[in-house]
Amino acid sequence: MLWGKELNPQWCDPPLLNDTFGDRFSVRNSFINPNSKGQLNQYVYSNFQYATEALIEMRCGDGRRLKLNDSVVHPLQAAYLRCTLSTLALRGEWALIGMLDYMASFMPSCTSEAATLVICDIPQLNPNEILIDEAKKARFYKHNETLALRCARKDDRLLPNGNHTLRCDNSGWVYEVNRQAVGDKSPVCVAHSRCTLKQIPNYLLYSFNGSICNNSGERCPSIDEALPVGFMVRVYFIYFKNNFVLYGYLVVF
Repeated sequence: MLWGKELNPQWCDPPLLNDTFGDRFSVRNSFINPNSKGQLNQYVYSNFQYATEALIEMRCGDGRRLKLNDSVVHPLQAAYLRCTLSTLALRGEWALIGMLDYMASFMPSCTSEAATLVICDIPQLNPNEILIDEAKKARFYKHNETLALRCARKDDRLLPNGNHTLRCDNSGWVYEVNRQAVGDKSPVCVAHSRCTLKQIPNYLLYSFNGSICNNSGERCPSIDEALPVGFMVRVYFIYFKNNFVLYGYLVVF
């Protein structure tokens, strides 16, 4: 039970804002009225304390960003904060909503200082095609944080085989396969097939991208690897008696 700031420490001080630079915050949700006297208007609540679970939207002026403490300046101009009880200090603090890691401040403010950390917005993926780990769903992600990717449909697969991830970088999300950047490509799921090179008869030679697969070409898939729909190999056989060569193409359907 919350009795009041005199009897209970579960109250948050208002953010430290500068109206001259256009800094504002507004209360979005509060189960208990602010613990003070005075006039409320639509944006300015700077004379009040707020009980735990109070939710505010903090918006800094043009060219300014959220500062949680002396060493943490976010690149965000606007953010949602929730009043929570600090178990270490036994007082209320404002927790940033949307991060996987807990980040909070007793008195958040706005500043014109450069950001001290890199964050990425949630990646824009088609949820009907590609999913990320449920345990890592958030609104923002820190620098070098990685998200494992998988196909939404259990019969689909990401190619090439390996671990497909997105990593938060200075430039945004970087798509990687087995920890190697893939460039400008985006992750794509393809239908799983049961075709393999092992199914090609031994009397046929076959090649892929100019590499003879029968001779263990480095650019050829493994003979047991399931091939995606549309995968094409060139097959041929040589009739040595008349130096006659027949060739054609096999396509996975």
